[in-house]
Amino acid sequence: NGKPQGLWWTMSFGDGKKAGTFVFLPNGIHASNPRYGAGNLVDIEGQKAQAGVNGVGPFSISGGQITRQHDGFSSTDPYTTGTDSSGRFFKIGEAVYRPLAAPTKQSLVGTWRVPGNKYVFNMNGTYEAGQTVDGGDWVATSVVSGTYAIDGHLVVFRPKDGPMAIIPIGMVGKDIMLASGLLFKKS
Repeated sequence: NGKPQGLWWTMSFGDGKKAGTFVFLPNGIHASNPRYGAGNLVDIEGQKAQAGVNGVGPFSISGGQITRQHDGFSSTDPYTTGTDSSGRFFKIGEAVYRPLAAPTKQSLVGTWRVPGNKYVFNMNGTYEAGQTVDGGDWVATSVVSGTYAIDGHLVVFRPKDGPMAIIPIGMVGKDIMLASGLLFKKS
């Protein structure tokens, strides 16, 4: 039917290191920055119930156009689909959306960097995360380490000293990971 389904990501405006996440459901509902209910589930009802702007609304596609409604706004834009060397995509206007894959231990293991931050995931289920200085060395007081577990698109961090954290993570490609709205590159 040509409708997108599932989790998708697109670049945010700016320096090329930020991206937004969107979900398109088979029933014609979409949401920006979806609220996760479990590893592979989004909590649309919970997100709709949030006070203020929630980014949830209906969408429809007809005649090469997509109409999206949310938060009292409605927009109709050109809509196309295709594939290229990076895989399948769809476009809303000039914005390119690509599927967001759930991480696996194999895809997550390694060192991931974005200026000022780094994640290191090990095959034995341990991790290190924190801020970095120029050159990639850790800022001494910022390093957190512990264990991690993957549940669909959610990664559960259990630091040695501190509260558990759950962060949505998606694989954009073999060497690019989307976490907390930032595109981390594998090094």
